[in-house]
Amino acid sequence: MAAGQTYPSERREFEDPETGAQIIQLTNWRGHSNHLYFTTTSFLPDGRHLIVASDRDNAQNLFRIDLDSGGIVQLTDASAHVEGLLACTSPVRGEVYFFERRDLKVVNAETLELRTIYRVADDRVPSILTPSCDGRLLAFAERTDTGWEIGPQYQGFERMLAESPPTTIRVVEIATGKSWAAFEDPAWCSHVNFSPGRPEWICYCHEGPWQLVKQRMWMVTESGGEHYALRPQDENDSVGHEYWLGDGDRVAFHNWHREKGHLMGWVRYDNTDLTELAFAEGSCHFQSNSDNSLQVGDGSRDDPYILLWQIRGEVGEARKLLRHQSSFHIQRAHPHPIFSPDDQYVVYTSDVSGYCNVYMARV
Repeated sequence: MAAGQTYPSERREFEDPETGAQIIQLTNWRGHSNHLYFTTTSFLPDGRHLIVASDRDNAQNLFRIDLDSGGIVQLTDASAHVEGLLACTSPVRGEVYFFERRDLKVVNAETLELRTIYRVADDRVPSILTPSCDGRLLAFAERTDTGWEIGPQYQGFERMLAESPPTTIRVVEIATGKSWAAFEDPAWCSHVNFSPGRPEWICYCHEGPWQLVKQRMWMVTESGGEHYALRPQDENDSVGHEYWLGDGDRVAFHNWHREKGHLMGWVRYDNTDLTELAFAEGSCHFQSNSDNSLQVGDGSRDDPYILLWQIRGEVGEARKLLRHQSSFHIQRAHPHPIFSPDDQYVVYTSDVSGYCNVYMARV
């Protein structure tokens, strides 16, 4: 099926039988569907359209969902597989950015105008895209191709860390396709994220099993003029899943501290104002609402709940918003919860139906 193909609404509403939460299912297809990665937004700037990846007609493509009508429009018609978890939206324009194999492409979510702005070298592998808050730039990590990939249950994760493929933090100007290396790192890097408030600052990570990575978080300016470790670690820290808070100044993270247990933390981009708060319950992935008064997590395979914590100088007891029942069996089945731009909903993915589908629940 081609770009522009429309699908009738697959929306249905129901209550979680355990918590009573109001849930809206947005996709219902015999093929996996998921929202974009949790460190970025899946919404277009109007806040009323959600971008998802969905396997239909024997290919993964990107689709726009109208949250009012539930109607679905196909945005891409890739001759090759589109990796939806690498895509991102623009914070200021109705555009979606994605890789089709090694080609970095831009599609207008309304007109479906498509163009290629960059091609990753054949000996490099790209990772998740991130947009600058002014809508001018994209950044991502491109690592040296090792000739093999990590499996769906992180098979080979330690091996990739041991090989430590050199990585470039690449910046691309959307309008012109001009690109440059912000930094050449001799380590395996991923999770590149522009600040949502400061267009010059990028956070990225040294990738690998958290307990084996000596220093996870790093900062670099898009010009490459500054580069340093963010929240320097010691042997007790096991840090990961960093993301920017809505203020654009602070980076949040999860720390499995060897002595203190689970810690929620955040630190300003200049390494000041470090805060770490203990909490009892764990989750695989976290995200914050716009003012960091609420955090959401997705529990685990053995504790499959969307959890909410209130942040009031300390971490309150988690409230179970709903039982998502996702298996975590593959990366696309990770719930990866995010807040809607108005903070009224949590969007998540679950394979409780047998296939991954996209849901949103009222907070």
